[in-house]
Amino acid sequence: YSGAADEDILSELSALAEAILTAVDRWIYAESVKKWGKPILASGRPCHYAIFALGKLGGKELNFSSDIDLIAVTESDEGKAGSLSLHEFFVRHVQKVTRALQSETEEGFLYRVDWDLRPEGKAGTLVNSMSAIESYYESFGADWERQALTKCRPVAGDPSLGKKFLRLVEPFVYRKYLDLDTLRQIQSMK
Repeated sequence: YSGAADEDILSELSALAEAILTAVDRWIYAESVKKWGKPILASGRPCHYAIFALGKLGGKELNFSSDIDLIAVTESDEGKAGSLSLHEFFVRHVQKVTRALQSETEEGFLYRVDWDLRPEGKAGTLVNSMSAIESYYESFGADWERQALTKCRPVAGDPSLGKKFLRLVEPFVYRKYLDLDTLRQIQSMK
């Protein structure tokens, strides 16, 4: 990277992290389906999910020592994966993805994973359905969450659900009107 612009290095490190995350997610998803069954909606079709990057990975600004900030969304909680509910399946799935990324080997680990930017932070569930997350942001969404979502982008799972989620949260993130008090709150966060 000698002589490369900082933006290029950060962008390349972000692309590497995204590729690794996608590969690990696909590998773990295949294992999860084999172990617990395919996640199927009540309507009978497969249930889609997406994992989103926030923070430095979301903004394609990842450096060598950054952790990766993630949130996960499913299209619904209505259905099953074998004997598990869809919610149980996807929570277990993202837990396995997290362990795979953070597991220490002789060579080190891939990435530290931070799920704390999800709705309700550490107290919240690891995975939210689209309807649950919409309800959360409409009722309880904080200004810091608006700011965090400005760098949100899908990095694993179903790309079409990723786009649908971004459209869903857009009115929350980018409000039509900003008053002086809101601008002051944004400034105090910075």
